[in-house]
Parts: sequence; C-alpha cells; structure tokens
Amino acid sequence: MINYQEIELNTKEDFKKVPNLYFVHLTDMHIGKTVVFFKINNKNVTISKELIKVLNKVTVKYKDIVLITYSVTIECSKILKDKGIDYLVNDDYFWSDESYINRG
Repeated sequence: MINYQEIELNTKEDFKKVPNLYFVHLTDMHIGKTVVFFKINNKNVTISKELIKVLNKVTVKYKDIVLITYSVTIECSKILKDKGIDYLVNDDYFWSDESYINRG
C-alpha cells in the first residue's frame, strides 16, 4: 500500500506543510482544500490501482482534494479528471499502468 498524507490548507501558512517541490505551485484557489500527498520516492509513478485504494480511504469530497505525487499513468490522469480532482505532478508520464508495471 502506498503511503500518503492528508494536509488541510486552511491558510497560506499551511502551504509550508507541503514539500518544497510542490508548495510553490499552490495558489489562493487551493485554500480550503485538502492535499493528499503520496509519500513515494522521486521517479516513482502512481498507478490507478494505488490511486483508487487511497481515494477509497480519504474522508474528503473529491472536489476538495488536491492530489500531489511525482507522476501518474494515463489511467490515473483519466480517473482524476473524471472525478474532478485537482492534481499536481512533477513529471507527466504517458505510459499506461500495464506498460509501467511491465517495464522490465
């Protein structure tokens, strides 16, 4: 199971609780939302199976989530868009779940 952390963004000061790589991308429109931060190593890609497991555990409405992870597969990106979840990634990863799992 992937480790994650929920961080409530009640004020701009709460942005500092988000890792440096990402907090610079947060804006006033994120105040009132909850960051769901995937604690993974750099270069790791989040696949849809992991994403769904985490989304089933969070207690926040999808529209109130800002998901942060290093990278997501095509399937993850579609799930996030379909559910109306804002997300920030360091790297766009245009592989499918299957191609990432079977990468060798």
